[in-house]
Amino acid sequence: MLSSRLFVSLTRRLATHRVRAPAFADRARVAVAVTAAAVAAAASASSVPSIAEGDEFARWAADLRGRPNLAGREVDLLVQGPHEVGRLALAAHRLREATLGGRQFIWEICRDGDHRIKQVAVWRWLERDDLLDAMMETTTTSTSASTSAATATATATTTATATAVLPGQSRLSALVEMGSELTGHPGVIHGGFTAALLDDLFGWAASSERKARNLGPANFTANLDVNYRRPLLAGSTYLVEVRVDRVEKSKKVYLSATLSDAQGRTCVEATSLYIVAKPKLFG
Repeated sequence: MLSSRLFVSLTRRLATHRVRAPAFADRARVAVAVTAAAVAAAASASSVPSIAEGDEFARWAADLRGRPNLAGREVDLLVQGPHEVGRLALAAHRLREATLGGRQFIWEICRDGDHRIKQVAVWRWLERDDLLDAMMETTTTSTSASTSAATATATATTTATATAVLPGQSRLSALVEMGSELTGHPGVIHGGFTAALLDDLFGWAASSERKARNLGPANFTANLDVNYRRPLLAGSTYLVEVRVDRVEKSKKVYLSATLSDAQGRTCVEATSLYIVAKPKLFG
């Protein structure tokens, strides 16, 4: 009787080991597969070109270029020049420089060399202006009326446009890496250069607004107010974000800007007023 019980017990144990054996084998195969996948992933990652460690500008620029709202909006400085004048006008400008010796301060003199503006990338675009769209719809509707009514409507629209306060459309983002030859105190970017950079970028945005609204031939700085919150350090990269806040009387363009570091801290805040020049000044 004892021997039969022993026989049954041994038989059951043997059957249990036979059932578990495939499970152990499956686990081993899974472990091998996971290890192989990890090795393959590591090899693939090592084969992808990476941005050099410490290249703050390249990493930040790659992030900005990957944002959907900036897609297709980067300015080609080699083709358009600092003020989007176009290839032919830029060539004429270069010829005039060679003849008269004049050079643009921010984008030529301050980009000449590896220790001034080391790298720069600019994005510029226009946001939708609902007020202008409504005005355009009103003008289109009025054309179906009589000639006298259309003339009166056009006159009223022109007058309203000249006196209205319109929300700004122009937006600009500029990524700038600043070098050691732009300093005042050792290692700290000169505040005068910061103001000049902001003034020039304000001019970009004001010019885009002026052209979008067909306001006049040129625009000039009337006021520039700069508040320095944190020192800017040589060798660092900063993001300047500019917006047109509003346009008054078809000639006053009000703007604001912030300059931030890679940690998202606001270093500089600024506001500006640009005036659209009258055509007779260029006649």
